[in-house]
Parts: sequence; C-alpha cells; structure tokens
Amino acid sequence: MKRDLPVSEVVGIYESPPDRAVTTVRLNADHSFVMESWTCKTHDVMSGRWEQTGDGYVALSANPRSESEPAKTAEQSGLAEICRLDPQSCAVVRAEDVRVRIVGGVLELQFSSARDYVLKLHRRAQP
Repeated sequence: MKRDLPVSEVVGIYESPPDRAVTTVRLNADHSFVMESWTCKTHDVMSGRWEQTGDGYVALSANPRSESEPAKTAEQSGLAEICRLDPQSCAVVRAEDVRVRIVGGVLELQFSSARDYVLKLHRRAQP
C-alpha cells in the first residue's frame, strides 16, 4: 500500500542547523527541487525533479550538471573551521547518493557514503 504525504506537507524550504556546513533544499509544488550545499570543497547548486516513492521517501533526480554560481572553496565561504572540526558535516551531496525522508517538518538526508549519518534539515517557517 502506497503511503504518500499530501504535497502541502512536502513542499517548502528546508535548512541545516547553523552549526553545520550549510545545506538548503527547496521542494516546490511543481515537483522541481533545488539543493544548495556549501561543503569543504565547493558551493554546489543542484536542481531537478522530486517524486514520492510510496514508502515514506522522496526520490530526487538531478538535471544534467548546471551550476548557477561559480564554485567557491571552504575558505572563501567561511566554512573551513566547521569542516576541520566536523568533516562529516561537509559531505559532497549528489542526488543519486542520497535518500530523502520527510518526518513532520524535518527533511532527513541519508548519504550512501555514510549510512549511519542522517542530516536533518528543518522546514523554514512560512512568512
């Protein structure tokens, strides 16, 4: 039996806590998404489509590589200290390597490279 959430409970802007390397995911009602991540290596912008899979997860499929901003290093973006203290907070994010689940107002990203690590992004309050 499929178990999809109402679209209104999925769409929104989700952000990582301020003490982590920054990741923001925007899930739109038209099933498009934009994921921005500032890692130890770069500022990466990924876009594509999202779809609920019926098992409580959301599948992401990225568009062919299209960065809207030039890459910046950790030093340029001010994240070098965070990345040095907690390298796991600076994981490189790729759509095919991540599982997404939404529980309440929290979007959980689980990376295939670190199965025991789940990054929790909280939904930004509506204005």
